[in-house]
Amino acid sequence: MRQLLLVAEFGSTVTDKRLRFEFFGEDDDYTFGTWMCEHKGDKWNGRLRSNRKYRIVEGLSEFVQYVYGVAITNTNDYLRGVAICTGVPNPIIQETTEMADWILQKTFQYNVNFKGMTLPALYHAYIGRFLKDLPRNAVGDGCWAVQTQGLRVCRECELHYHRACLGKAILRTGKNSVGLEIPILNQ
Repeated sequence: MRQLLLVAEFGSTVTDKRLRFEFFGEDDDYTFGTWMCEHKGDKWNGRLRSNRKYRIVEGLSEFVQYVYGVAITNTNDYLRGVAICTGVPNPIIQETTEMADWILQKTFQYNVNFKGMTLPALYHAYIGRFLKDLPRNAVGDGCWAVQTQGLRVCRECELHYHRACLGKAILRTGKNSVGLEIPILNQ
């Protein structure tokens, strides 16, 4: 069965456009695709970005290089979030986590929209986890960790009650900006 492993989603500072990059596959038969949504709530249009099939490590590396080339270096794009699948064997989770970290580090290092922000704060705010799937249009603005995992992550977060917390509105309402109750993956 095909498994979604890694998602990186970007927004635009000049339009409502969203870009979503997904890495997926099974048994050393992995590839990646890109989806675009012109306006919040619209249908996502996608296409396979690579016709090649990769082994897990090679595929993750190609995926990250593609994301870097398309979104990280574009000064009009900002990172909305990165999420990794926890429903796969540990060695794959480890490789996936390393690639998610790389996306986050490079985004904060090179994208002008993140200048002056600290990596640890944004890392905690933007990393999300999912067991099998992360539906498009389900993740709203703000902290992906609290949206995907619920309020329990706040107790362990170094940003809880800090001004840099990106989940304040979610904590106040119990819903994300899309209107889904958190954690969104329980619905």
